[in-house]
Amino acid sequence: MALEKTKLTKEKIIDIVTNDYGLLGTIEINYINRGTANIFKITVDNKNYILKEFNSERTLKYIEKEINIINYLSTKGILVPKYLQLKNGEYHTNIKDRIIIMQEFVEGEILEDNSAEYDQLIKSAELLGKLIKALEEYPDLDDEDIINQKFSKRYLLDAIEKIKIEKNKINTDNKYKEIFIKDYETKIAIAQELANNFNFEIINKLTIKNTHGDYCNLQLIYNNKKEITVIDFETAKKMPIIWDIMRSYCYMDKEAKDGIVNIENLKEYIREVNKYVRLNKYDLKYAADVFLIQLIGSVFGYREYNKDYNQKNLLRFALFRTKICKDLYKNLDKISKELLKYWRKKKMKKILIATRNKDKFATIKQVLSKMAKEEYNYYSLYDIEGLDKDEKESGTIDKRAYDKANQIYQTIENNDFEYIIGIDDGIKLKGVLRENVKDYLYDIIDDKYLSEGEQIEIVRAYCFMGKNGDYKSTITEIPFKYKKYNGKLKIEANTYPLSHVLTPVDSDIPVSDLSNEDDINYCFKYTEPKLKELFK
Repeated sequence: MALEKTKLTKEKIIDIVTNDYGLLGTIEINYINRGTANIFKITVDNKNYILKEFNSERTLKYIEKEINIINYLSTKGILVPKYLQLKNGEYHTNIKDRIIIMQEFVEGEILEDNSAEYDQLIKSAELLGKLIKALEEYPDLDDEDIINQKFSKRYLLDAIEKIKIEKNKINTDNKYKEIFIKDYETKIAIAQELANNFNFEIINKLTIKNTHGDYCNLQLIYNNKKEITVIDFETAKKMPIIWDIMRSYCYMDKEAKDGIVNIENLKEYIREVNKYVRLNKYDLKYAADVFLIQLIGSVFGYREYNKDYNQKNLLRFALFRTKICKDLYKNLDKISKELLKYWRKKKMKKILIATRNKDKFATIKQVLSKMAKEEYNYYSLYDIEGLDKDEKESGTIDKRAYDKANQIYQTIENNDFEYIIGIDDGIKLKGVLRENVKDYLYDIIDDKYLSEGEQIEIVRAYCFMGKNGDYKSTITEIPFKYKKYNGKLKIEANTYPLSHVLTPVDSDIPVSDLSNEDDINYCFKYTEPKLKELFK
């Protein structure tokens, strides 16, 4: 939608602000060149507001819809701008064929296209997920026939004819004429291919929910506290939410500024949204197709520049979108396979191993993977937010294992782990179980406690706690021999330094020097019988 020239003068703006809204004081007016409405920053005695003059095609229906949505979302914890009421209680006024509204000004930064750093990108995905979740119960949005209008074979065939018409309208003095022709021909070819081969019945299998409908960098205001206010809900509707996800990602990620989708970043973006809104297999398999179908039919930017050579920013945007189309079309299968791979992984049951020790986590994960009859996704405490503090340990190792599992079980909201596994280690020295390994660690490593070749046992307690809080426990013992370490050993936090001074009972090779396969097989030999019982 092209921006229409304003019908507001300075005098008229002052009249609206003072007489319609009742804001009195010294008034400053500054024009903001952004979006598809005429936007003015109004300062009244050092307090800032936004005055927006909508294009003539924006009807009162759309404006009232936005006001109602914003008022609703403000009760759901979503940061949104606040509309001002006129003295007569209404939220809008009119100038000829234009609707005028005022909002409180939101301090912060609006990112340029494709300038979002990774953390900003993920933060915006989080907000999109929360926004769609909040709108699930909003009753007054319909689909506005969006499927037929933007995601149908009829839409593509109509788009092809429109592109052909625009191609014939290219000005002879347009210095980008050849680029226009080439891009139009590319759009026609891709649109025709999609129209001929895409199964449009798939669209009805997508997740269709209330969503923003224009979610992108231009609608997000980042404030100094790194909170985000989302604006402009005129186009909110019920539609395939994967379209809003794909579009917002492509317009925001700095890695996609040259029109090349970073699939890994896209997966992370989708994963963040998916924490709040459940996406299905079809959403991910056809994510690129859905966005491409809509985007390929648009000539926005080309058309505007051909009418007015001053519209260089719109042309730049148009060229970028065509690059996106080319990349999506080239990599439809690749994107589909990668997103499906993520979806299948997402559907797998999850196990949380309650440790921050990376060596211990890696070993237990591999032992369990070798034993389990089905695939699981494994997580450590590093993967779970809000679990920074550990309770002080006390009691036997089996009690400690239970306490660790139960602590996490009681802390996690919306627990979706098949098992939370609490673990605690002891060590059997000279036939006696010592429940606090750390008390003996340095003496063992420094060759002050054990003789060369002396056998010890690493004792490990496991507590498998299910979704309902039911649990089973067991204790395993793995025998090792002591082998003196020659040199100075650096002990790092959350690692297993004893691996440098322990060998299997039938070998002289330290555990740290074993191949990963040999290490796991050795552990598996002594733990499999008991752990297998817990999986039952």
